[in-house]
Amino acid sequence: AKQMKIDRKRVNELLEELKKLKPYPLFGCDLFIKKTEYISPDIVVKVKDSSIEFQVLAHERDIVISPSYLKMMEEAEGESKEYLIKKFRQADFIKKSLEERRINTEKVMNFLLDRQMDFFLCQGRLKSLTRKEVAEEVGLSSSTVSRIVKDKYLVCDRGLYPLKYFFIEGTEKNDLNFSRDYIEDRIFKL
Repeated sequence: AKQMKIDRKRVNELLEELKKLKPYPLFGCDLFIKKTEYISPDIVVKVKDSSIEFQVLAHERDIVISPSYLKMMEEAEGESKEYLIKKFRQADFIKKSLEERRINTEKVMNFLLDRQMDFFLCQGRLKSLTRKEVAEEVGLSSSTVSRIVKDKYLVCDRGLYPLKYFFIEGTEKNDLNFSRDYIEDRIFKL
């Protein structure tokens, strides 16, 4: 304050103004800030003795239609009743679709766990597996299997994995099944 020949009150005011300034261009702008995305597993795999169990963490069982809406639907007349019936059918359709998705996920998981059993039971390597193989085995289309796998995660004793991790191109020779990862690992070790 003495050097600049101003009083302390003015120094404090200037200090407060400096605190408000942004030292970098676009400071505080969300354009370049990547938000943390948390991953919640969709499937939990547990090994008990020498068997594998899994649970699909589905929340469609939590979807319920409020009893007050059901009562309103019973008491309504005309267009109001038609509207409520239409919305009830839509909600029921969504609930059934979610249940079908859970059932299809369970079909895929049963086959996947059977095929990749060594990975889960004895920390073995993955076997080659394609979406097409799974689709043919469980009676779904390849695109349905792809949608089931897309953006879904599995948690097990070995960690958290995207479901697509378990689908690996590879080769089979003399009843031996070599995944791409296994072949790459062997080449790297040479």
